Amino acid sequence: MATNRTYDQIQVGDSVTRSRICTANDLYVFAHASGNINPLHLPNAQWEGIEKKDGPSAPFMWGATLISAVVGNYLPGPGCVYRDQTLSFHNKVKVDQVLDVTVTVLEKLPNNIIRLATSVKVDDGTLVAEGEAQVEAPTKSISYDAEELPGLLMKRHQHFDRLVATASQLPAIPTSVVCPDDANSLGGAVMAAQAGLIIPILCGPEKRIQAAADKIGADISGYELIDTPDEGSAAAKAVALVHEGRVRSVMKGHLHTDDLLRHVVKREGGLRTKRRLSHAFVMDVPGRETPLIVSDAAINIAPDLMAKVDITQNAIDVARSIGIQLQKLVSCPLWKPLTRRSHPPSTQLCCPRWLTVVRSKAVSLTAHWQWITRLTLKLLAPKASSPLLLAAQKCLSCQTLKLATWL
Repeated sequence: MATNRTYDQIQVGDSVTRSRICTANDLYVFAHASGNINPLHLPNAQWEGIEKKDGPSAPFMWGATLISAVVGNYLPGPGCVYRDQTLSFHNKVKVDQVLDVTVTVLEKLPNNIIRLATSVKVDDGTLVAEGEAQVEAPTKSISYDAEELPGLLMKRHQHFDRLVATASQLPAIPTSVVCPDDANSLGGAVMAAQAGLIIPILCGPEKRIQAAADKIGADISGYELIDTPDEGSAAAKAVALVHEGRVRSVMKGHLHTDDLLRHVVKREGGLRTKRRLSHAFVMDVPGRETPLIVSDAAINIAPDLMAKVDITQNAIDVARSIGIQLQKLVSCPLWKPLTRRSHPPSTQLCCPRWLTVVRSKAVSLTAHWQWITRLTLKLLAPKASSPLLLAAQKCLSCQTLKLATWL
């Protein structure tokens, strides 16, 4: 709830400072709102004639709007009216820099006017802008619920666009597409093929796949189509194509995940490896420097300690494969009571699914995992030969994940 200060309540020397981080979204929103589409201020903008040396910078007038926000929200706050503002600009603002915006009362003038010193600085003290403002302060107290302001949604996929552009420079991967018999699954396979990412082999009921193609107006005559009677046989054929050496990846279409994974993880003729299979969401979150990876949110319901190690390493491998050089891992356990039934202590203590966010180069784990592992060691100390104890010791010494310094 935003609350103002009236003219009578305000005293010379009153001051408010608020901090704000500059994000890529801020630059896009300002460009739309102001109409200023100068490419010097837009991330990933391409142009000719001027060499781009140090990345996009925020328009100086965007910094001025931060002063307006402090004046309008805090000092004096809701109900005030701007009468004058002078500004001089000094240093550029880059994406991800934290700014401190300060407004200080210099003088109270007649007719409810107050004179303010205004400044914007980077959090290291670098001056961005400074000046003075004259504002008509409110005479009555006003409160305003900021949550009533409608939200904005930025629709862009800069990370996915970069991944597609990078992958399109590599040879297309032969891919078995399982049951692409609806608009979304077939449309995705066709788009991937047109982008040069995959060479699709469509596996599933031919009539249903063709009907989907007719619905979206796609010509699939150039793709191999293997007719199967149902989803299960389509999944089995898609996996078999891997063993035959005809494809190098399997793409899920319009079928339940269980129907596909049943054939992927089967002991005979499946795609098992020594490491636990896990799932990873890769999300293009506006305003982030890199994609966001969440794992495991779909396959492993109650993983034990070593399964969590595999899940974590899989997420790290995914991050590296899509070009994230600096990695940070965060675990978010959902605590469960310790019992003597079903699972070993480490599984009962921690969550059925771990959220992993892979971003920074020195991989760091939250204190939760360290505490869980140490408690596991304590609980199993009398059983020196316990496989779980050995696994916990290995995890704690950071050998499994090659983590050297997080304890």
